[in-house]
Amino acid sequence: MPSACVSRTVAAAPQAVWALVGDPRQLPRWWPRAVRVEGVTGRGFTLVLESRRGREVRADQVVILEDRMRRRVWALEVEDTPFAAVFTASETEVRLAPADGGRTSLELELRQRLRGTNRLGGFLAGRSGRRQLRAALDAVERELAGG
Repeated sequence: MPSACVSRTVAAAPQAVWALVGDPRQLPRWWPRAVRVEGVTGRGFTLVLESRRGREVRADQVVILEDRMRRRVWALEVEDTPFAAVFTASETEVRLAPADGGRTSLELELRQRLRGTNRLGGFLAGRSGRRQLRAALDAVERELAGG
């Protein structure tokens, strides 16, 4: 199962970081290609992404776990969607921990199960996932810095 995990210590208190990364409505501010979020409930939400061709793609998400101010896990609903051609599962996890000097350790992990057993596909998915998560961390830092 391809997995990508990145972490960074950001210059903001855990409360400020959680206000950004713990609320699905804030995903367009920091998640790559996110245009908007719809239908947010305690159990899930729809993330609307922009494809490389400029088309909007709806990705329904189910919240699997939330440990307020520390951890949130959500999974892409794959079955009966166009994503089923590529994935059998895709989960995203956000973890926070207090760090010295009022800063916060932020870790993002993306776990995906690809359809089929192609090793090269797993390598490419892991590399793509790391690139996506690094872009997300960069955006979080920009947002927390005010812009």
